[in-house]
This record gives sequence, structure tokens and C-alpha cells, in this order.
Amino acid sequence: MDPQESRRLVPILPAQQISGYIFGEDHSPGPSSPPHRLRKRVLVAVACEGCRRKKAKVRCFSLIEDGRCFSKSEACSYETPSVPVAVQKKYDILLVENQQYRELFDAINKKSECEAQELFNRLRSSDQPLAVLESMRQAEVLLPKPSTNTWGSDPRLAFFDQKALESSVIQVPAKPWTTVAGDGIVSELITDFFTWDNSYMFPVLDRITFVDEMRAGDDTEVKWCSPLLVNAICAKRCLMVERGKQFGVMTGRNLSEAFLAEAKSHFESEQGRPSIPTVQGLLLIYLTMAATGKDRAGLIYRLTAYEMLKQLRLEARYKTAKNNVPPQTHDMMLTSKTLWGIFLLERIDENLILYTLLQDMPIDIPFGVPYSSTVKDLCIQHCRHDIEIIGSFIKKWPTNLMIAHQLYISMQTLVPILDDIAVQDLFTKSCRMAQLSSGSVRLSGVLLQATQAFVWAMEKFIPEPARQHLEGWTQETVEKDLPMSFALPPRGEVMEVLASDENDQECSIWNLGTLIEKWAMLSMTGSRPSS
Repeated sequence: MDPQESRRLVPILPAQQISGYIFGEDHSPGPSSPPHRLRKRVLVAVACEGCRRKKAKVRCFSLIEDGRCFSKSEACSYETPSVPVAVQKKYDILLVENQQYRELFDAINKKSECEAQELFNRLRSSDQPLAVLESMRQAEVLLPKPSTNTWGSDPRLAFFDQKALESSVIQVPAKPWTTVAGDGIVSELITDFFTWDNSYMFPVLDRITFVDEMRAGDDTEVKWCSPLLVNAICAKRCLMVERGKQFGVMTGRNLSEAFLAEAKSHFESEQGRPSIPTVQGLLLIYLTMAATGKDRAGLIYRLTAYEMLKQLRLEARYKTAKNNVPPQTHDMMLTSKTLWGIFLLERIDENLILYTLLQDMPIDIPFGVPYSSTVKDLCIQHCRHDIEIIGSFIKKWPTNLMIAHQLYISMQTLVPILDDIAVQDLFTKSCRMAQLSSGSVRLSGVLLQATQAFVWAMEKFIPEPARQHLEGWTQETVEKDLPMSFALPPRGEVMEVLASDENDQECSIWNLGTLIEKWAMLSMTGSRPSS
């Protein structure tokens, strides 16, 4: 190199130092190092997520010391580039379409041979397969047996059903007994039935025998279980079990009605063949319909059950099993359990005999030995006792059909003496508990209407504090042609009100529903004092 050119070269500066780090070297400069110049800031086009959230004016500058993230020793993080809106929309459409095709395939796979062939023929003749799916959905709405495709293919419902299964003491399969819900919901409903109804109200089943047959999963080789009975049990307990109600909301249908429809469908398919599970199932159908305020429509199932019970001749069957050598103790136990449970159901009003005796007596008649109280005092005493027990019960346990019935009996007893201040307080408490229980047992609300009709017929007045608990069950909400066939209160005033209508002389149809309808129609016209 020419010496002249080498003299024109400008001396270079040492490497720049940043926080004790020298680019290109692995050591710190000595104390004699000359002052360094800062590098020019390298700007980043997009701020990291931390800077965006903080709305920092000084953003990160690729490890330069005046960058915000570098100065705070924070890592720079960037979100994944967002999917364009058009692409996301297309993805959503394809996802829905994929689910619909899966549903269509599932329908063909699970239908009977004849129905599947019909679907296949419709698909071949149509260039719109999803239109065939939609028409299939609309047709299934009219069928009594609901489709399982909706809940079976929804991961949310599957998870919900699994949670129900894990929390159930009794775990049984849903199929082949019912298609309304999965193993979890059915297991919880069966568990709930044996906890409550089969313990005291309708103790007709032996738990071990029933569960063993249900777990066996063969509905053709069973003696003490049947699809009708399983669906009837589930229909009744769905009215009370919270998870059953939630599952119904998630699937967009009333689960109790779905189980009830399937139970009725199985009854039709049995074509009147008598059996113990059928008798038990029919009585449960009646109880379910009574709990929803439709006992008149359900009465046919109750009467059919007792007619079938006569045909079965269970007393003779019990004697035959007893006289066997050796005695058939298992059959004896199950037969006697059925008869005892039905007896208890029919004698459910036995503890009300005192109310019946006192209703026809003047309230001022002395009663007791010595005559220290009156009929009125006894009525108040018994009603207070019942109301306190019911109040303690519903604080800890779910309501049931017996609660609704007993509250109505207590209120009916209090109506003739409603002028008493102490009675008004008890009446208000009864109305409050009846309104609370109407959320699970619709019959409670209908009986609230019946109580108001009774007050109106007796020319009494509803206490002001009780009116707030009648919301939702006033005259305006009375159902037309109310399917209620319960007996009327045994009071002459009630019969006078019903007989006052010259256009209605068919006394044979007078029942509680008749009184409620007349109250709803006439109480606003001033024919009788409005409640």
C-alpha cells in the first residue's frame, strides 16, 4: 500500500459499551477507555403487548437501553397475528356445516333399517342434503320419542352428564331403558328416587334387585324393571332435581315431559300386558301429572294401574311363593313390598283424619278433657304444628308432592277462621311456602289458586301480608278448562256458589277445578266478595 494513502486513513474508535457489555468482545473496558458514543436507536414497527397495554411513549428498541422493556428487565411479547375476518367467517361456516353432516350421518347410522333406507333415498333424489336434515328434524319434533343426537354430540352436555354420573351414588346405564338422557342424568334421577320417593312416599321397589336388572342392560330378560318404569321414575324426579332442570334448559326442552312421553310410548307398545313394573310405572305417571296440576288427565293411568293390579292377583302369588318348597322368599319380599308401597300411597291422607272430623263442627264447641279448648283452638294448634315442620323441612331438603298437599290442607282449615290475627300469620306463612314450592311442584301454585277461590266462596278476605306471595297465581293466570279433579272443600258455602249458576247444573263434574274457574270468572264482577 502506498505510504501516502495510509497516512490519509482516519483512526477508528474503540467498541461501544452498553451496560458493561462490549459488542464483539467478551470483557469490560479498563478505566482508561475513552467515552463511548451511543448507537442509533433501532425502531421496531409494532410495539409489544406490554407497551401497548401501558400506552408507553418510550417503546422497546431492540435491546437498546432507553427502550421501556429493556430498562424494566421485561420480556417483549407479541400476540400471534390475527386471522383475517373473512377467513374466520369461512371457518365458522365450514364448522357448522361439518357438524350438520355429522348429524346426518349419525341419523342414518342409528335409524332402523327402514328409516335409514328412506333417508338414503331422499338424499339421492335431492341435491341439498342439509335440506333433508332439516326436514328430518322437523319430523322428529312431532314424535313422542325425542332424538338423542342433540345432547349426545354436544361436548358441553357430555361434560355435564359426566359430572352427574360422578356425583351419583347409584350408577346405571341409560340404554336400553331410555333415550331421553345419558348415563349421568339417569343415574342421578334413579339415585334421587331411592333417596326420597322409595323411602317413604312410594316404597314399592327393592333397590338391589332393580339396580342389578338395570345394570344387566337386557330389557327382554327382566322381571322387576322395565323401560316404562325407568322413564316414569325419571319423569317424576326431574321435577325436583336441579341438574335435571338445568340439562333441560341446555337442550331446550322440558326433560320431565320428555321422559313422560317416552313412558307413555312404552305403555302403548305393551298393549295392556299386565306386570308389576307396569303397575308401578303407571302410578308414577299419575303422580307426575298430579304434581304438574294435571291430575284429571292422569287419572286414567291410576285407574288402569288398579285394574291391572286385580289381574295380577298378587295376594295369591304371594301365597304360592310362600307354600313352595323351599319358599321363594325373594319373590315373597318383592311382591309384599309392592302391595305395601301402594297401600301407603293410597293412605297418604290418613293423618288428616282429625282435620276431617273438625271441619264440620262449629268452631266454638268445647273440646278436650277437661274442656280447656275449643275446635278453633285445636285447628290452629294442628295447623301451626304442620306449618312449623314443613318450614324446617324445606330449609334443608327439596320440596315434594306431599308438601304441596299438606300446605293446602292447612290453608283450607284456616280459611273459615281467617278473621283471627294469629290465623292470618299462619296463613301468610303457608302462602309463602306454597309459592316457594311452586317452582318445582306446579301443583302448589294451582292449590294457591284453589285456596283463593275458597276464601272468595267463604266471603273472607286474603290478609294483606299474604298477597305478595300470590304473585303469578291470581285470577288472570287461571288456565282455561283446568285439568284439576281434586275434591271440593266440604263446605256448604262452596256448594252454594257452584249451584248459583243456573246454566251449570251438572253436579257430577263439580270439583276443585270447577271452583277455581268460577272464582276466576266471577270474582271481578262483584257476584261475591273478591279475595
